[in-house]
Parts: sequence; C-alpha cells; structure tokens
Amino acid sequence: MEHRNKFTDIDYRTPLQWAKDKRIVNADAVGIEMWSNANHYRSFVYYTPEQVHEGTAEELESFWAHIRMEKHERAEKRAAEKRAREAEERRREREELIADTQAETVHSILTHIVERSQVTPPDNSGIIVVDTETTGLDSFHDEILQISIIDDTGKVLLDTLCRPYYHDSWKQAQSVNGIDSSMLQDAPYAHEIAPLANAIIAQADTYIGYNNDFDIGFINQWGIATDHLYQIDVMRDFTDYYKAHEDPSYNRWHKLIQCAEYFGYEWEGEAHNSLADVKATLFCHQQMLMADKAHASCDEGVL
Repeated sequence: MEHRNKFTDIDYRTPLQWAKDKRIVNADAVGIEMWSNANHYRSFVYYTPEQVHEGTAEELESFWAHIRMEKHERAEKRAAEKRAREAEERRREREELIADTQAETVHSILTHIVERSQVTPPDNSGIIVVDTETTGLDSFHDEILQISIIDDTGKVLLDTLCRPYYHDSWKQAQSVNGIDSSMLQDAPYAHEIAPLANAIIAQADTYIGYNNDFDIGFINQWGIATDHLYQIDVMRDFTDYYKAHEDPSYNRWHKLIQCAEYFGYEWEGEAHNSLADVKATLFCHQQMLMADKAHASCDEGVL
C-alpha cells in the first residue's frame, strides 16, 4: 500500500478533508486506500476532485452529524475504558491493602507467640539445614506450605506441612512443589509450628541452605530471628566451586537439582519437597567440603 505523501501532483483527500471544503464524495466513487504518511501509522481512503461534488446543506449536515456521532461514541468509549481502569486500580489497591494488613497481622501474632514460647528443641549438632516450600516468591505476602530442618548428621529436627491462613490456591507454586490445598486440610498452622522452629533455630549457630535469602525471608516473617547464625549458602558456594573446577567464566546460579546432579546425588523423595531438598543440600555441601579437604591435602603433599 502506498502512502499519501508520495503523490504530490494529485489532489487526493479523505471524505472529511473534502467536507471541510463543502464537498461530498459521490455515491458511486471508488477511492484508494493509502497510508496517511511514510510512517505507516494510519490509513485512509482518498478521493480525487473528479469523485466529489458540491455538497448541499442537507448532505453536509448529514455528513457532519455522522462525524459528531462517531466522535461522541469514541469519547464515550474512552471514558468507559478510563472508568474501568480506575475501578481496576481501586480493586488492586484494596486487595494490596487487605494483603498487607493480613501479612502484618500474621507477622505480629507469630512474633508475639515466638517471643513467649518455651519449647525445648530436639538434640542436635547446632548446624542446621533448612528448606521451605511456599505459595509464592514474596516472603511478606506469601506463606510457607512446608518446612524441614535437619542437622549436619541428617537427623530430622522438623518436617511438616503448614496450612496457610489466607491463601487457598497457588497454581504457579503448586506446579513446582506439587502441594495443593487438599493436602493441607489436617496440617498445622504456622502458630503451631513456629515455636519449635524458633527453638531449633535459636539454639543453632550455623545455618546451611540453598538460596538462603529466600527461605530466611519467610522464616523471619514468622518472627524468628536469624541474625545470630553463621550462614552457608550452598547455591553461592557451588557457583564458586563450579568456576574453580569447570568454567572460570561461569557466573550464574545453578538450581539445586543441577547441583545435586553434578555430585551424583540419588534423591530421597521428589525434588521440591523440603525434606528431600535439605538432604540434597547437605549432601552437596559435604561433597564440596570433602573436595576442599582433598585439595588442601594435595597442596600439603606438594609442599
């Protein structure tokens, strides 16, 4: 399709342009559709002077009445779309306010419970491995669905599903962790789990995890302090390990499944089950420790 500016020697005009000159397009006229300019943003049908006639008062009034009606309809459509956008924005704001209020309330209640709880944790080494499965990625608004804690001997200190307070579906997260609401009908709520989780974490001195920022964000939302812990993030450690042993230019995070596969781990249960994940995390951590010790022994032998 051509553009109008290409034809400088022919007086092509749209019906609106002709009407401004008090002319009306003939009923049997066949125009040509062209882009209005070289940018190809909008196209119109154009007519030559031979295809128009001097419009009568009635013809012009009829033409302009139609234009006014179209303009009014467009304005109404824009106004309706604006009202719909504003209504949707107000709905989102209400939902965000409700979500914020829910999250703040849960955090406040759990913090109060944790601060006053007196629970004796199971005997353990003080080195814990932690993983959670959640309704989403936002530690403030989303909720824990499963939490597992073991120590560095593999002893299970805590492993439980967790019934959320204000989420009833989490389709995207469910596609990863496989946890649906039907599995949580008899599961305890966070306020029933948090005291024991807090006792275990409070007694520990070393925290091992895979992508610690994620899980610790959710744990802190339960009112559980973690600042006292020495943290080992296996995800970050494995990136350094992989760069040192495989590819010095590699600078991306691996998923736990990839890390476990690298070390030849045989899974106990399905990945993205928090208990299976803590066991895989501990295994990968221990493999890197052993490799570092072997490397150090070789260096000493050379010396």
